[in-house]
Amino acid sequence: MSVSARGSQTVFVTADNINTSATVNVDDIVVRESKAIAGIAKDCQIWAKKQLKLRDKCNALLLKKGPTYADKCKDAGPEPIGCDPGNFVEAVLVLAHADNDQQVDAMNAESIIDQDVLLEQMKCQKRFGKAAVGFVNKYVNFVNKKCVLAGVDGASCRATQVNDSKKKLDQIDKCVGDQLVDGGTGRTVPVVDAPCDVCIDGLGNIDRKCLKSCFQVMLPELGDGIVGDIPECGNGILQAPEFCDDGNLVNGDCCSDSCTVEAGSADGPAADPTCSDLLDNDCDGDIDLADTQCQP
Repeated sequence: MSVSARGSQTVFVTADNINTSATVNVDDIVVRESKAIAGIAKDCQIWAKKQLKLRDKCNALLLKKGPTYADKCKDAGPEPIGCDPGNFVEAVLVLAHADNDQQVDAMNAESIIDQDVLLEQMKCQKRFGKAAVGFVNKYVNFVNKKCVLAGVDGASCRATQVNDSKKKLDQIDKCVGDQLVDGGTGRTVPVVDAPCDVCIDGLGNIDRKCLKSCFQVMLPELGDGIVGDIPECGNGILQAPEFCDDGNLVNGDCCSDSCTVEAGSADGPAADPTCSDLLDNDCDGDIDLADTQCQP
C-alpha cells in the first residue's frame, strides 16, 4: 500500500447554534489521495516548495496585470513521480485565493481590477497567499526533518511543528484593507476558500485572528498530504516509530496495541496445544510444527 486517503471538513459554529441546537449545513468532504508512508524525497520537497512560491507569485501577477502577463508565470517543472498524488500543493493555493486562484489557467485569467480603488485589497490577497505558502513549506520541512527522519513521528511531534511554523501566518496581520467588490469586473478581493471564508463577514470585514486560526487548522492537514500521513498504529502500515503493525489493536498477538513487539510464551513440546493453534505463541515468526520448538 503506497497511498491512503485524507479528507476532513472543519465546521464553524456560534454560541447561538449550540444554545438552540441548530442544524448546521456542512459542505461535502473532499477526499484526496495522500502518501500512506510518511517522508518526502529531496527532489519532491524542492519541487513542492518552489511550485508553491512560483504559482502564488503568478496569482499575484495575474491579479495585478491580467492574462496579458500570463507568459511571465513560471512553475517548478515536471512533478517528481509520486510526489503529490492528491494535488495538495494546488489545494494550498485554492485555500489562500479561492475564486482569485487563476494560476492553473493563466491564459484565461479574468480582467484586472481597479488598482486605484482596491490596492490594499490586492495586497491582502497577496499576504494571504504568502502566509499559506510560507507556513506549509516550513511545516513540511520541519515534519520531515524533526519527526520522520528523527524516528519520532506522530501527532504530538507534528503539533510541535505547527506551533513552530505559525509565525509565518503573521503576514495576515499586515492586511489593512477590508474585502471590497471591484466595480468593473465584479470580482471580490480578497477571498479565501471554505471553511476559512467564514472569517470574512457579509459586510467585508476581515477577522484576522479567525483567519489565522483557520489557516492553522487547515494548512497542516494539507502539509501532511505532501509529506505523508501520521503513523497510525493498527492500520497495517509499518512506519517509524512503530516497531510492528499487524493491522489491529489486539494485545497478545506479538504486536501490542501500541505497535511494540511483545514477548511470547514458549511453544511445545510437539503434543502441546500451542503447537496446533495456528498462533505464533513465542513471537519468533514460525507457527505450530514449522516452529523448531514444536518439533518432536
